[in-house]
Amino acid sequence: KPTNPANQEGDKFVQLYIVQDRGDGVRASDFWHSDLSYLPIPGKATLLYALEIPDGNGGPTEFVDMVDALERLPPAMRAAVLSTKGAHHRKSFTGMVGRPECVHEPTRLTGDGTHALFMSPGYTAGLVGLPR
Repeated sequence: KPTNPANQEGDKFVQLYIVQDRGDGVRASDFWHSDLSYLPIPGKATLLYALEIPDGNGGPTEFVDMVDALERLPPAMRAAVLSTKGAHHRKSFTGMVGRPECVHEPTRLTGDGTHALFMSPGYTAGLVGLPR
């Protein structure tokens, strides 16, 4: 069973999920998201190792400082986010349709104990108890 459920290669890649250009112009992930937040136990980390980097802008993958994102929220918004939990789901992913949303704390701890926002428009369906 693959570690990453998005890996459709069966047991070919046990610990790695390989994203590559399929040549048809369709990207594997064309939206901002936190990897695997829709699972009951999300991934601990995301790493990127590029074998080839396109000329020009360097490609579409970006990483966001979610510690900074949490700190920059207006005080009222930050209080609202921290007082609830996030409902995560990936309804468009084959094999995930029909599965319930996974509820997670609004933040995750970094290696140094700092809180980082753990929500994204890609997989966070809403905040528990608040209208969507």
